[in-house]
Amino acid sequence: MPNFNKLNRTFKQITRNNKNFSSIAKKDYSLFQKFFEKEKQTTYGNSWTYITQGMYGIGESNLGYKYYDGENLSAVCIYPKIENPKVNVFYWIRPMGKNVFKEIKKFSNKILKEEEIPTSVTKIFKNEYNSLINAGFKSSKEFPWHSTAHAEDDTYPEIITDIQSTLINKKNRKSTRKALKVFDKLKDQIQIKKITTQQDQKIAWKIVKEFFSQNIETLSSNLSNPYDYYNIIFNTAPKKETLYLLQYNNFPAGIFDIYRMSDSTACTYMSLMLREHISNLDDFATIYTCKKLFKEDYQYLNVGGSETKGLHQFKLKLHTYKKQRMYWAVLF
Repeated sequence: MPNFNKLNRTFKQITRNNKNFSSIAKKDYSLFQKFFEKEKQTTYGNSWTYITQGMYGIGESNLGYKYYDGENLSAVCIYPKIENPKVNVFYWIRPMGKNVFKEIKKFSNKILKEEEIPTSVTKIFKNEYNSLINAGFKSSKEFPWHSTAHAEDDTYPEIITDIQSTLINKKNRKSTRKALKVFDKLKDQIQIKKITTQQDQKIAWKIVKEFFSQNIETLSSNLSNPYDYYNIIFNTAPKKETLYLLQYNNFPAGIFDIYRMSDSTACTYMSLMLREHISNLDDFATIYTCKKLFKEDYQYLNVGGSETKGLHQFKLKLHTYKKQRMYWAVLF
């Protein structure tokens, strides 16, 4: 784990003369939600969960920092590169607002010149990316988040699943048929419970740590760690998000979430299953989610982008409504 005290001191040092930077607190949920609702384009990144999930250890409330000047808003943080921890990078995460990219360009050039700290602007649309490229920023492929995943979970596009087409298997896809069969096979052995109490949270956190200790081949290329899920469990988005405990014959075997982003679209940010105990629980959880959302008249499930080709292919198993590419731009 990085030295969070040092990172927080560095952040405060380089932002000391700019009053628009401050720690994110739980009360800021409504502020971010107000900006999300103004966005004309939708993305997996337009949620409290996405903004705060990777912020463990950052900021006074463990929720990261923000830039807010009354008109523009972005989550921000400083974090070391995975493969070169001596290099700290300043991140702007899902920036929003009429003039936010003007502020990003100005501040990023300042800290690069004065502090030799590079900047990464994440989860942005193509037109926003082009604006930064025209201002001297580069593609994240030239300064990657990781050599195997240049733009973290945006290395591969967001996958938006068509819920109804999946449940009726409109295209008669073999992979979808298999997932539906898995659900029917396991439904009498699995219990789904909402995570609502502190004891439930403790069980969920235990599952997270056990997930990462599994001896599973796919985990060998996984660049996440348990603390990427800490805020999802302990700082859940109010009203929008529900966390679920999956029990197999009363054994706690997995956790997943449903985030209701709009009247038509929901997202899922977490699906961690103890596959050493029983396989195919991911398929079960996804079909369960689709069935539940279909009853609530939802049309789409955005399962986000991916860091790896394998995860990307897994997300394509069901009926895809749309692939949505998001971008990262860097200044270094």
